[in-house]
Amino acid sequence: MPTITDLKKIIFDSDLSFEEKEELSWMFSGGTEEEIAAGVRLFTEDPIWIRRVSDNYRKKKMAFLTDDLDLWKQILEEEKGYADEKKSAE
Repeated sequence: MPTITDLKKIIFDSDLSFEEKEELSWMFSGGTEEEIAAGVRLFTEDPIWIRRVSDNYRKKKMAFLTDDLDLWKQILEEEKGYADEKKSAE
């Protein structure tokens, strides 16, 4: 089963900025084995998901810190679109 080290390697080999890589790695650091394996699988199958997950995390952090309800709604719409896209690709 993939480990957090495997996931971090994928993240740090991506085109994210160093700060984004650190944040995304930190986000997964408390994950279960299944969550880490899912991250490795998702990021390996289509690396565009590295950027999407990173951007989503950053937007959620901003929405939380600013208590921005409109941003939360935008995030949920994007997530629904991503879920629909992923489902139709399977």
